[in-house]
Amino acid sequence: MKTSTPVALVRNIKLIAWARTVRYIGWGFGEPLLPIFLLSFSHSFAMAGLLMALLELTTIITLPLVGALADHVPARSLVVIGLLIYPFIGLSYYLAGALGVVGMIVAARLLNGIGWPFESVGIDTYYRRMVEKGSLLRSFGYIDTFAELGWILAACVGIFLVKYFPVHTLLLLVAPTSLIAVLLVLRVQRDEISSNEEFRFASHASHLHRHVLQSYRDVFTEMHTWDQQLHLIAFLAFFGRIIVSFIGFFVPIVA
Repeated sequence: MKTSTPVALVRNIKLIAWARTVRYIGWGFGEPLLPIFLLSFSHSFAMAGLLMALLELTTIITLPLVGALADHVPARSLVVIGLLIYPFIGLSYYLAGALGVVGMIVAARLLNGIGWPFESVGIDTYYRRMVEKGSLLRSFGYIDTFAELGWILAACVGIFLVKYFPVHTLLLLVAPTSLIAVLLVLRVQRDEISSNEEFRFASHASHLHRHVLQSYRDVFTEMHTWDQQLHLIAFLAFFGRIIVSFIGFFVPIVA
C-alpha cells in the first residue's frame, strides 16, 4: 500500500537498507572464518560440511511457512522477528567456542536457518508493497550494494581482529548489531495489508496450515511447468551455489 509521500518513502527504504547493512557488518567480522570454527568441532570435513548444511536445510523447511505468513501479516513484523533471532545465534556461537559444546553450534545453525527467511522474505515483501514499481529494482540494488559493502569492510577488519580475539568472540558481534538493526526497523512505517488478508491465529490457524502444505507441493508442481530456458537457469543457479559453497567452505580452511 503506497500511501507515503516520496520523502517518507525514501526514508523507509533507507532505514531498511541501513538495518540490513548493520546486521551484515556484525556478520562480516566472523563469518569468513566460520568454516575454520566449525572444523574445530568436527572430526572430518564431512561432519563440518553437515554442520554448514544445517542452515540451508532449515531454511528450505522454513521458507514456505514464512511465505504463507507474508500474505497475512505486515512485512515489517517478519523483519523484526527475524532480527530478534540473531542475537541468540551470536550468543550460541560464543558459548560453543567458550564452552566447547558442539550442541550450541547446531542450535546456532538451526536458528540461523529460521531467522534468515523471516528477515529476507520480510524485506523483499516490504519493498514490493511500499516501493513504486519504477523504483523497485533500484531500491533492491541500493540495499544489496550497501549491505555487501558493509560485510566486505567488516571482513577486512576481522582479518586483523582475529589475531587478538578468538572467532567465537567475533561471532558474538552478531548480537549487538542485530539489536541495533531492530531499532532501525522499528522506525520504519508499518506496511498495511487489506482487511481480508489480515491473519488472525484463532480463526485462521487451519487455513495457514493448508497454505503451508500447499506451498511445499507447489515447489515441485511448478518445476513441471518450466520450459527449457528456466531449467537452464535453475541448473546455472544450482551450479553457482556449488561453486560459492566450495569457495566459502574449503578456501578459508586451506588458507
